[in-house]
Amino acid sequence: MKDTLSGSSKAYLLIAGASTFFGLVLIAMVNILVDPYGLFGMLSGRVELSGKPEFWRNALAGKAAAVREVEPEALILGASRAMVGLDPQHPCWDFQPVYNLGLEGPRLYEIRRYYEHARAVHRPKQIVLALDFFTFNAHYSPVTDFSDRRLASGSSSWMASHAYVPDLVRAAISWGALVSSFRTIRSDDEALFRDDGLRVRGWRPGELRGDVNSNMQIVFGAQLRRLTDLTWLPAPDRQFVFDDVDAGSSTFDELAMILRHAYEDGSDLRMFISPVHAQVLETFREL
Repeated sequence: MKDTLSGSSKAYLLIAGASTFFGLVLIAMVNILVDPYGLFGMLSGRVELSGKPEFWRNALAGKAAAVREVEPEALILGASRAMVGLDPQHPCWDFQPVYNLGLEGPRLYEIRRYYEHARAVHRPKQIVLALDFFTFNAHYSPVTDFSDRRLASGSSSWMASHAYVPDLVRAAISWGALVSSFRTIRSDDEALFRDDGLRVRGWRPGELRGDVNSNMQIVFGAQLRRLTDLTWLPAPDRQFVFDDVDAGSSTFDELAMILRHAYEDGSDLRMFISPVHAQVLETFREL
């Protein structure tokens, strides 16, 4: 009886292991062929986001990988306003190629680290940095998949010339990537991002349906609450401060490091403060 049970258990484990293995292989084949985030195409030196409306879900990994392939001579740094509003194809640029490295709701720390990553790959000759007030708030802590490990810190860094393996693994065998693959296959939506990092549409697929004016008001109201509760005055302290007392640092230190890098490289760095909607400023004044 023991031998029979032992044999049955071994057969069950063998079948379960084989099913899991072949299931993962099938998932990986679908995800690699569809490549919803464009990461596998970048391994062969191609940055092609046409027909990839799901890129935004993995934009932090995608932009870090794209910079390695593009090796831009000019960079756009900043938050979503820079990501949507500054066009790498505008004729004013003195150098080409230009890559829009704008991020969704970053801290100054993340902007600085992505700049250092791009700088480790290739020293840019021209930089435009769009500054948003919320990025200076030391209490602001965005919920993102940001990882320091996928970013290079110097030209000799491994990540300056190699893909971040955990990003590739997630893009190959994760359930989220599989869902993105099927959405990519079924979607008629155009890609949110151009190959040069510019976000060409402000709204994600499905975000605005029905009456556009009504939905715009709803979305704007939600964004206003998000700015107030998560960005300008995040919990638990509900304060806007420049200094992180626990870390003994200031958000201005991050800006100083960006300026120092640009000075050391002899880069043409230009900065401006991104505009904020008047209703946002009026709301903030009343708080």
